[in-house]
Amino acid sequence: MSVALGVDWKTMKKNMNEAGISRPFSNINDADLDEVLLHFHLHRPNSGYLYAQGYLRALELRVQRRRVRASLRRIDAVGIQIRYHQTIDRGQFVIIRPNALWACDGHHKLIAWGFVIHGFIDAYCHTVMS
Repeated sequence: MSVALGVDWKTMKKNMNEAGISRPFSNINDADLDEVLLHFHLHRPNSGYLYAQGYLRALELRVQRRRVRASLRRIDAVGIQIRYHQTIDRGQFVIIRPNALWACDGHHKLIAWGFVIHGFIDAYCHTVMS
């Protein structure tokens, strides 16, 4: 809607908040929500609630976070517990010599004041390069 009006979305959201206007949530009952999320879960069984919320958003359904989580708990309580207790192994990689691989990271918290900090290290011996 902001594109059609030629206004930045942040400006539009701010003005809507000031006027007390909010987008209403979709009028969908729990049984229908369970049915939609069950269809999603059959195609994406290892996905969590954020992925499910994105799926609902793609269907233009605006549903509260707590309702999505509750629906997923009703549909797949066992799967949630299994995923909760799974550990993800840290990836292993071998670097054969110095300067074969550098790692880069950036710090952007001060970008409002014009400061962006980037750091580079040699992944072989963890020496700071710049």
